[in-house]
Amino acid sequence: MNRDPVWLLVSGSIRDVARLLGCHRFHALPIADCDKLVGIVTSTDLLHFLSEL
Repeated sequence: MNRDPVWLLVSGSIRDVARLLGCHRFHALPIADCDKLVGIVTSTDLLHFLSEL
């Protein structure tokens, strides 16, 4: 557990996801809408997205 977790708002961009996953060496990133958890984006999700471009 972490008192100050890293997360991203639903309004964040795919670039924000990539930056946060890379900078923190995470493989999953919680996505929030205001103060409610609405999903998780993984490094695999990011790779799938990028492979479709």
